[in-house]
Amino acid sequence: MFPAGTDLTPAPFQWSAIRQFVGAVKRELETDDKLLRMLIEKHSSKKMCFFDQHRFACGDWKWGYFRQHCNREYRTGETCGMKLIMQTVPVSQKCKLCDKIETKLRRRSAEEDRINRWKREGGKFRASIDRSYDLIKSLDREISDLRNERTKKRLVV
Repeated sequence: MFPAGTDLTPAPFQWSAIRQFVGAVKRELETDDKLLRMLIEKHSSKKMCFFDQHRFACGDWKWGYFRQHCNREYRTGETCGMKLIMQTVPVSQKCKLCDKIETKLRRRSAEEDRINRWKREGGKFRASIDRSYDLIKSLDREISDLRNERTKKRLVV
């Protein structure tokens, strides 16, 4: 690789330049380390914007009341935008979306029962049966939309 007898020790001025460079890097790292520690201490304080969380019986949740400001408050009365949970409040009811889905499922089931009853009574209610089938199709679309909305809401967090 190197010819025999080549002196690989750098000249004296290079060593001093390397020492100066290493010293500068150490000082820079020390100041960066101090700055990093200060930032961690500032932002890891227990004062963040805390909210209550309401957890429904169905497993869904919603944000509750605001409880505590953080130290990054930009304007008086505003929050930093970061929502952390102070406490979870269990709610024995289901959420509004689940209530709507259950209502539409009950209505769909009632329409199916009507169709079956009309079919047993004979073919004289053909227009009503067709209208009920259309209603069931629209209810299925609405139920699907509500379920998609609930899934999207769960994935957002």
